[in-house]
Amino acid sequence: MHVVDTKQFQFDAFVSYAEEDYQLVCTTLYLELIRLGFQVSLPDKDFLPGISKAEQLLQCIDDSRKVIIVASENFLVSGWESYAVQMVVTHAFHNHRQKSIIVIIKDDIPVERMPKDLRYIWWSIISIRWPENGENMNSFWEELSTALHSEGKKR
Repeated sequence: MHVVDTKQFQFDAFVSYAEEDYQLVCTTLYLELIRLGFQVSLPDKDFLPGISKAEQLLQCIDDSRKVIIVASENFLVSGWESYAVQMVVTHAFHNHRQKSIIVIIKDDIPVERMPKDLRYIWWSIISIRWPENGENMNSFWEELSTALHSEGKKR
């Protein structure tokens, strides 16, 4: 029996990243995803002052079909991102949405250095390497777009 998820999502993707990667995410990744026609949620855009950051994180994850984690050197040292990864993984498995996690790997980080919560479920996520020196960006955007479209793009 094939079950179809009928939930309508507000966003195609929620992007989790280290604050130090703000420039890359907001001026490159976000703008290109918008140009490609995706609805994207970012903490800097969608979190409201005065409301718990953790509560808003869960709400944005729940409102998004996919979660993109930008795994950079900055990300690996950020304590908040470790919490975000735990919430993303827990939410995905609790809601039977294991295939909803996309990890963009920057800075040539080996899988062995990823947070253990991600390593434990590596088999169920989509991982894409950010091109070094800006080479092959067209292929990267194509691969990311395909990953976001996988399992049907719903809005």
